[in-house]
Amino acid sequence: DKQKSVEYFRRTLELDPDYAPAHFMEGCALYDLDMMPQARISFAAALKRDVRNPEYLYRAGLCALKQKQYAEADRLFRDAVANNPRHWRACYSLGELYQNQLSDRDQAAVYYRRFLEAAPKDAPGRSEVETFLKEAKPEARKR
Repeated sequence: DKQKSVEYFRRTLELDPDYAPAHFMEGCALYDLDMMPQARISFAAALKRDVRNPEYLYRAGLCALKQKQYAEADRLFRDAVANNPRHWRACYSLGELYQNQLSDRDQAAVYYRRFLEAAPKDAPGRSEVETFLKEAKPEARKR
């Protein structure tokens, strides 16, 4: 139960308010409960304590994306990739963001290619990305 998880992580944070993983896990549980403002606060607290953690950045980006804060999602996903260039989920999310929300197919192709390079062969979305890139303009495929 996600609500019980939130309560557990809050009790953990009462014992150690600086424990970044507890802030992060609380944020994940709140995200799953569709409590985006609260999840953003938890992710921000985790990032305050571990600013370069690519998974924290990625999950905060998902939260921003769900709240339609596209510039913030872009920044967070890019920071995740900057801290771990093989973070394939962040690359995929950047491709999706550029393709669907920002209408920049060329930039989407850049991140989708990075996704294909880093992701496992059975990664979700792989076949859709391959199809997108096959249909992309030649200059988008080469970047």
